Amino acid sequence: MTESENVIFAYTAADAVADGNSARPFPELAQEAGYNLPVILTRAAYADVIEWTRTDAPQDETGRFWDVLTMARRAAQHAAADPGAPFPFQVLRLPNTVNGKHSRAEIPRLAVLTVRVEIYDRDMTPCLVIALPGED
Repeated sequence: MTESENVIFAYTAADAVADGNSARPFPELAQEAGYNLPVILTRAAYADVIEWTRTDAPQDETGRFWDVLTMARRAAQHAAADPGAPFPFQVLRLPNTVNGKHSRAEIPRLAVLTVRVEIYDRDMTPCLVIALPGED
């Protein structure tokens, strides 16, 4: 974009969080894990790998988010040379639900996620967006 172009509308990651289309869980935990940028998850990614409503297993959303942060960092250390390209990573997690119903599964399942850099707010602050493959 050049200086002569005017932006009429921009939907930022902060807008998506405010609208409920994305989540910014535990910002302090992301900082503790060494992330200097806001970490955002799409609603679908949050539901798949972070959300925990079961009461029958020793997990919580904080621990699940820590696992995602750890695996994203590890994958970033081995990501392709293109710093703007999204890169995939994997995390094991117990399913919270299967086919929309609470799951009693106790076998961890692999989830594939992607990380990309986007604009967080109108101040052009960058952020990391964690999503399911194929999500924009």
